[in-house]
This record gives sequence, structure tokens and C-alpha cells, in this order.
Amino acid sequence: MLKKSTFLSFIAIIPALLVIPTASSHEDPEHPLEHRIWHLEQLVEKLSKQANDEKQHRVYSKHEPLEVNLSGGLKIKSKDKKRDFQVGGQVAINHEWIRGAYNADAQNGTTAAAYLGDTAQRTEMRSFWFRFSGTVDYDWKYQMMFDMNSGRPFMGYVRYQGFEAGKITVGKQRESFGLSRFSSGLAAEASAVSLRMAPLLSMGIAFNGHHDRFTYAFGIFREDESDSILDSDSSEEYALSTRGTWDPIRQPGDVLHLGLSLSKRDFGGGPFQIKSRMGAHTIGSFYPAQSALFHAQSGKYVGLEFALVKGPLTVSSELVNARVDEINSPTTYDLTGYFVQAGYFFGDYTENFNRKNGRFKRFKPPAGESVWQMIIRYGDIDLNDAGKGVHDKELTVGISWYANRAIRMMGNYTKLKIAGDDAAAIVGDDTTGETASIRVQYFF
Repeated sequence: MLKKSTFLSFIAIIPALLVIPTASSHEDPEHPLEHRIWHLEQLVEKLSKQANDEKQHRVYSKHEPLEVNLSGGLKIKSKDKKRDFQVGGQVAINHEWIRGAYNADAQNGTTAAAYLGDTAQRTEMRSFWFRFSGTVDYDWKYQMMFDMNSGRPFMGYVRYQGFEAGKITVGKQRESFGLSRFSSGLAAEASAVSLRMAPLLSMGIAFNGHHDRFTYAFGIFREDESDSILDSDSSEEYALSTRGTWDPIRQPGDVLHLGLSLSKRDFGGGPFQIKSRMGAHTIGSFYPAQSALFHAQSGKYVGLEFALVKGPLTVSSELVNARVDEINSPTTYDLTGYFVQAGYFFGDYTENFNRKNGRFKRFKPPAGESVWQMIIRYGDIDLNDAGKGVHDKELTVGISWYANRAIRMMGNYTKLKIAGDDAAAIVGDDTTGETASIRVQYFF
């Protein structure tokens, strides 16, 4: 169906055609009607082609045309760019082999027989989530992420972005802290430093913006009470977090990034413990890395971040220190973790760095191409203090194949070493572990 403007143009041309001279000096004067008909047929063909081309890219609503894009999910956008709506998500399937300290819980007979023996393997739906997001009248943005594994939303917020200085976000969101929690991961499993030592998703209100080579963010948050690792009671746990970054070098394929994060946290006397699976996931509720379990009054977190991009090579590092005060006690637990990782693309490709928020976006290969990437990461998480906890070290190597923009396959191998006062109680005599994993990810 022709849109209104095309139809009106067609109607307006008809009178002009009707007054065309019946014949030019070289035309046959006996066939003026055939000549007019020929001109009309040419115009109809041209207008029909134009309408067909437009319909390939637009869907007509009651009020205006909409641009529809099915590349990487569903994206619908109004012609005036005031409104849009997007649906996307991810499905990831893991298969893991684990042995040694990763399997210690099963060897000690404290879990079901799924992990009998020194070596075990398991397949799982690692993640399955949907994202709904959109923009209303330029300045308002909303997003909801729904986890199909747990059957509940794990992120949802409304954002006002009409201020030149920055954006205001209200709802459940990533806290203003750290680099890796804001970035696409190189390895299949994120480092324990960024996944369990740094603050995670929290309900709150935050402000973030950027200017020249700087980004800034701060907010007031309430700890995520739905995460049993972080909160096992109903105590009120609030935090004030802030993050600032500086990129002295920033251009495509050449980035030097530095960042600092701070967080002051009130734990309200609730139980506190940092736990991590250290690069494995199918081991369920068993955590080879554990700090002391105690009731915490307050805590101070400091995070340092670094990233360097030189063409196909990306090197990044993060350090987090948490000093947590035990309630009704002079004891302050000093817990520290850091990691250094590198990724290298085979070919003329580079990581996608977003200057507006000082983070890496998910890498997408050029259309029609597949890309290989090697990764290596060393992590050290010291949760051993005041005669309690463990000190874990991990080395991860892996390879990723970006088959296209929607499918990524990953293979990782991690070697784990555990020491510290509680090492024997957690993993027994076998203080080393290994895990190998294969992951298939589909983005839509």
C-alpha cells in the first residue's frame, strides 16, 4: 500500500501529464493518447518501486512509519527517533569437567552423588535471560532483564538522560564500582575479584556522566537481599558508591584507561561472608574460596582498574580491597583480590571501548566474518585474615570463536591453588584443583 505522501504526489502529477502537448516535432501526431499512457506507466512503475523499497524497512502504524531491525534481537524505532523498543537476550550452555579441590565437597560426602570420584562432569543451562528496553520522547529510557533460570527479574530501572551533565538512573542496577562488572568478559567465568568482591546489582539511585576523557558516577544503593551469598537475613544494608575514570589515550584500537572506585557500606549487623566458585559453576553451593563468616557493622571498599588496548591486544587488571568491621568487636577483616588478564584477536580486530561509561562493550565481529581470540588470566584472592578464611590463586587460559555476531563458543582451562587457615577444613588434603569448560552462547 502506498503511503499518503506518495499517493498525493502521484495525484498531483496527473494534471500535468494531461496538458502535455499531444506530440513533439518528432512524435507521431496520430498517437498522442498512447504517448500519455506510456508516461503514466513509467511514473506508476517508479512510484511503486519507491514504495516497495520503503516497505522493506518500515512498518506502518496508525500514526507513523516504524523502522524494524531484526539483526541481534528485535528493534523497533519511530521515524522521528523519539521512541524505540528492543527485545534481546542470551542463552548459554556449559559443560564442565572438575577434579581435585573443585570436587572436594563431593569427596568428603557432603553433597549428592553427582560428583562421585576424583573427576566429575556436568552440563547445565548456564544462563537464559531476556532484556526488554526502550526510549520514550528522547530523554527517558527503561530496561528490564528477566532470568529464566530463576524465574525472576534481576535488573530493572528507569533512566532520565535529558541533562547534558549526565544521566539519573532509579531502580535495580549495577553499582557505580569497578570495571569488570560493567564489561564483556573474556573468560567463560568472571574473576572472583569482580564477581564476588566488588559490589553487584543493587536497588538505588545513581548519577553518571562523561566529559572529554573522564567519566564519573555515584549513587546510593541498598544491597541485593535476593542474593543469599550477600545477605541471609532482613537487615538493612546501604551503600554509597562512586567511580571515576580517565582515559589519557583514547582512539579506535589504541586506549589507555585508568579508574578508581570507592564504596562506604553499612551492613546493619547482618551476617557477612565472601564466597567464590573460582572459575567453576556446576559445583553449585560449594565454594573453594571463603572468607570468615561474621556479623558485620560496616565496610570500606576501594577498587583500582587498568586497561590497555593496542590493536588486537587487550590487557586489563583490577584490584579490590575490602575492610569490613565486625559488630561489637575491634576486629576489622582486611580482604584483597586482584587479577590481570589479556586477550588477543587473530586478525585485524580490536575490543569495543565505550568512552561514555568507561567500559568495554560486547565484541561483535564484522558481518559475515568469524573471529578467534586467545585469553589468559591470573587471579589472586586473599580472604585469609584474623586466623580465618583461605587464600586462592587461579590461572585460566582459553580460546573463543565468534562464529558470527550471534554465536560465540568458548573453551577454558583453570588451575587452582588453595592455602590459608581454613583450607584443610574446606577442601581437605587436596589443595589443588582443575576445571575445563566448554560454553556455547547465543545472543539475540
